[in-house]
Amino acid sequence: MRAAFDTLSPDASAAPSSGTRPASRARALRLLFALSASALVLSPAFAAGKDKKEKTEDDDSTDMTEGPSRDDFKEKDDPSDDEPAPTRLEQGDSEDDSDPDAKADDDFSDDNGGDDLDFRDESEQETVKAREPGEDTAQIYRDFQKKVSELNTDEEQIKWEQYLEKYPKSLFRDRIETRMDELSNEMFGERIGNEGSSSKDAAKREINFANGWRLMGVDPVSKVSAGFEMGIPNWFGLHGDFEYQVMRQMSAHAGVNHGIAGWEITGGAKYALVKSARTKSILTAALDVGLATKPRNLYPTVAPTLAFGQRFDVLEGLDVAVQVSVIPEFHQPFNLRYTGGLTAELRANEIVYAFTETQFNFRKVESSLFEFNTVSFGLRFVPKKKNNDSGGGRAVVGIGANVPYLHDYWSLYQGAVNADLNYYL
Repeated sequence: MRAAFDTLSPDASAAPSSGTRPASRARALRLLFALSASALVLSPAFAAGKDKKEKTEDDDSTDMTEGPSRDDFKEKDDPSDDEPAPTRLEQGDSEDDSDPDAKADDDFSDDNGGDDLDFRDESEQETVKAREPGEDTAQIYRDFQKKVSELNTDEEQIKWEQYLEKYPKSLFRDRIETRMDELSNEMFGERIGNEGSSSKDAAKREINFANGWRLMGVDPVSKVSAGFEMGIPNWFGLHGDFEYQVMRQMSAHAGVNHGIAGWEITGGAKYALVKSARTKSILTAALDVGLATKPRNLYPTVAPTLAFGQRFDVLEGLDVAVQVSVIPEFHQPFNLRYTGGLTAELRANEIVYAFTETQFNFRKVESSLFEFNTVSFGLRFVPKKKNNDSGGGRAVVGIGANVPYLHDYWSLYQGAVNADLNYYL
């Protein structure tokens, strides 16, 4: 090309001549052809270079816009490269019911792979089946222990003795003998357990048996009794009595009473031939003497009485007593009067008692029989409970009614309402 330009330049500045114009025109055409060919050859290469430059600029621009890649900051052998990408939740979060205050160490389960913990005493004697005659099992021992736990001291002692006779090779013999020693200490009044605790033998414990309504109380205890009676059509009666327990099985009393025989002053004593808290039974003999005002003025009376009482295990106790008295009347003509009856008291709980009583009273008058029988019923309440084993401090208030039946005496007494109070000392 430079040769072409060098050839063209002198000729262009010189004046054209006729002989050389055709040659010059031919060279110009050749030069134009060469330039066109060069342009055609160089145009694709120039376009390709331009496109490559533009693409490089675009890549650089993209890198500056997007910022550095996460992979640029990874260190070699980074373990996070192996972690799978987090997956998107398919559904919304559910409500969390866990305790926010719970701690990891709140789990008290055993981590020893299912090892069972045995809290039993290794020294405990236990077997499932008796291995030889005369030997018991744990089940037999526990059942018998539960059965005798409700018995009195002496009864439980007897039952354990019988148990050892039946099972002389008992696996629990040491425990049974220890329990029998405790029961022996209790029966002989020795102090066991905590200081100040004491227990009485069943032969010495009080029964606190029910008192009669119009009949004599069969239990010799210390108490004060008082009451009144208002009847139809014009009857009014009073009674008061003080009884003192000389010993557990014996007491003495004195009092005044206004009954169907008029006013009477009485005094006497009673002795319990049998008084067992174990069998809950009483057999009492009593003897009262007094002065009566009817049917003659101030004549002496003697009333021997025999009574028996039994407590049954119904609710808090059902006390039933029966008694009979033979009363000679020392006046002219001499006569015998028979009194007695049956009383029952059901203790529904420690506060409310229900009672009923029937009383008979008859004697022979000339050629006929005079009789006057009544039935009584009512409720008793315990506003003040006992403060010791002997029943002291207990108060019992009763209200009731008397109704006569099988009688031939109507003019003076056709029924009455009663109220009384017994305070045990």
